[in-house]
Amino acid sequence: LAPRWVPDAASPACMVCGAAFGMSLRRHHCRACGEAVCSACASHKKLLPHIDPVKKQRICDPCFSADALKSGEAGSTMGTGGATGTESL
Repeated sequence: LAPRWVPDAASPACMVCGAAFGMSLRRHHCRACGEAVCSACASHKKLLPHIDPVKKQRICDPCFSADALKSGEAGSTMGTGGATGTESL
């Protein structure tokens, strides 16, 4: 898991856009930073070897952007790498 995992009770809303979680808006945790985010703000996946050496993990948009700036990458969205988009994280 991420180095710091924000508990569900401590995150009533997306920590990126502020949208309130509820029955129609599910909470996801970024596997890189551990923040609770909505699916719109966690639209990328990245290989995180400390979690799984093969399967790409859901990451939030800010982590993806920061990583892309550091490495010069532009790819790795939810629709690539064999992800179905139906898995529950």
